[in-house]
Amino acid sequence: MWNPFKKKDIAKSVGGSWTSGSYTPNWFQRGDTIAEGTALRSTIVYSCITILVNGVSKLKMKHYVNSDDKGRTELVTSDLSKLLNKPNHYQNRMDFIMYLMQSLLLNGNAYAFA
Repeated sequence: MWNPFKKKDIAKSVGGSWTSGSYTPNWFQRGDTIAEGTALRSTIVYSCITILVNGVSKLKMKHYVNSDDKGRTELVTSDLSKLLNKPNHYQNRMDFIMYLMQSLLLNGNAYAFA
């Protein structure tokens, strides 16, 4: 009869590898750099960028200008305000901010034509 508590059987079941031979568990501690073109292939980079981008895209963005009385005034008719509220005919505000932030985080810059 098979005994699940035998050391010999446990060693056989644990000794099998579920990962490929080139996988090392501490790849992020070896100082490997992630290239710009392959950054989204890493699940850690993709997860971090997704969390940041989704959080920022949910925020309501407004265009303010400093006023004379040490306060601020919201500009509703400016080009930036129009761009942030309705960027184009095929994206909503959240999609536009998501792709803008993703470009900023991956490439270091982001552009939008107002």
